[in-house]
Amino acid sequence: MAERTLRRATGIVAIYWSAASSGRFFTAWSAAVSFAAAALILVPAQDGGGTAAYGHSVVAAAIAWVILAVPVTGVALLERRLHSPTARAVLVTVTLLAVALVRSGVNSAVLWALFGDTSAGSVVTRTLTNLFAAFALFTVVAIITEGRRRARAIAERLAAALDRMDAATAVAAGRAADAATQVARVARDIRDDRDAMLAGTVDFEAVRDFSERVRTASHLLEERAADAGAAAGPGHAGDVRFASARPPARRRGLRLEPTPYLSAGGLYVLLCVPFVISASGNLIGATVATLSLIVIDLVAGAILRALPVRLRSGGFVVVWVLGGAVASWIAHHLLPEQGPLMLVPAVALPAVAIVLSLALDARRSVREEEERSTRELARAAASFAVHSARAVEPLRGAASILHGRVQGRCVIFAALADEHPPTADDILRFRDETDGALDDLLRTDDTADDTASAGGFERMLAGWEPLMDLDTRIADAAASTIADAGDGSLLTEVVNEALVNAVKHSGARAARIEITMADGDEMFVRVAAPGRLPRAVMKTRSFSGRTLLFQDGDDVVLEAAVPAESAAGASVTA
Repeated sequence: MAERTLRRATGIVAIYWSAASSGRFFTAWSAAVSFAAAALILVPAQDGGGTAAYGHSVVAAAIAWVILAVPVTGVALLERRLHSPTARAVLVTVTLLAVALVRSGVNSAVLWALFGDTSAGSVVTRTLTNLFAAFALFTVVAIITEGRRRARAIAERLAAALDRMDAATAVAAGRAADAATQVARVARDIRDDRDAMLAGTVDFEAVRDFSERVRTASHLLEERAADAGAAAGPGHAGDVRFASARPPARRRGLRLEPTPYLSAGGLYVLLCVPFVISASGNLIGATVATLSLIVIDLVAGAILRALPVRLRSGGFVVVWVLGGAVASWIAHHLLPEQGPLMLVPAVALPAVAIVLSLALDARRSVREEEERSTRELARAAASFAVHSARAVEPLRGAASILHGRVQGRCVIFAALADEHPPTADDILRFRDETDGALDDLLRTDDTADDTASAGGFERMLAGWEPLMDLDTRIADAAASTIADAGDGSLLTEVVNEALVNAVKHSGARAARIEITMADGDEMFVRVAAPGRLPRAVMKTRSFSGRTLLFQDGDDVVLEAAVPAESAAGASVTA
């Protein structure tokens, strides 16, 4: 139990630190939310309450917010200029502490200066409430805005990468069609030349001349295969423009999903219980308020989880507004002397639940976008690799058939013709054998997929060529294992994951890949690319072996220790 509590506390601190170090903690959205909270909910309480007193408190709190917003605006500008995440987080934390500590005093001063009224309640209680509110609300809003910004940035980098990849694939597909046309033309020309040769005087000279034409055609196909392979490298398709058949990425709107049990109610307890203790003067009212909010949270969560998914967003608002009304009714009976101030829970509780749900949805949106980017980039890279193979392998296969089989039959047939004029059976046999070879030459395009599936690691790297310059360094001890790696090898997935991270986190155009054999018969993989992670260390997909994704200077690095026996086998992912 203690260990679980410690993990949760550590997780909360990590979430806050990530938001505070993002460089966008203080934004227009956080200003709007904090103004609403300061002017309507966290207003200075007065003895006796009443509508007039609440109105005075609202005006005073709004003016106090403006006074404090001036220095915070300067902090927001400085926050964006700092390059160190730690410096940004420290600046944000110090600012929140300072604002929370002085806010009660500023509220009281403005209230007295404008209306001659005084604030009631303990200064310590009011300060604690301000501390809880500042850190909770600003952090939640920062999570929403930073999460949506990251999701948009990932989507934009993904779209740019996929556009380049689609452009390269379109070019490769065009080259594949050209390759098939070239092979068919060569097969037709060779067949016509052979038939013409067989229709005339068949002797050594005639067969030799025909063999030279076959050799020339074979070399021409090899040259075109080399040209097609070179044209598939980085940058060769970067300026191509075409109408992509890929549908544009859909950016889903924010969704209101049920919050984790006791999260919304617990957060509101932190905001209101210090005030309840101060106003009631005892712990009984605070206990009743806490238990009431726990029950409201549990009931609201159960109702929302029972609703169909399509009704949850609309139902979320209705359920929590009703919960806020119940909380307000309970607050009025606990502290009737506070008057209109007890209407605040009717608005504040659903507002807290909505903001918290939006924060959770923003984090979920980032995860979904990252998962989609992984699938889309892997698909696009594989598609490019297949089309590239179709542009090259038919030419190489045809050249091999012409050189090995057709020319080989020509050598034998020429030797036969040099000894004596070929008989009708000799000519028929030569025709059948060369027909078989030329028919296979036209079928080389059908084997392109099989050829492409061999050497899955090399094919995966080839698929990334339109996007990135890859500096690949493989130790001799690891080379044989990699050569045996199939399409679904664990090693291939690890490197592919690293390249996906490089593109989606920074749009990197280059990467360094190092693969060595480590102790204990493990392969050590390190992939580094220029970029910046949102945090120093982030979670990545769980592979069989140790995997880390972290910031190393100006590079985003993925390191993994892959068992050698599974490196060339099927992948094991979580």
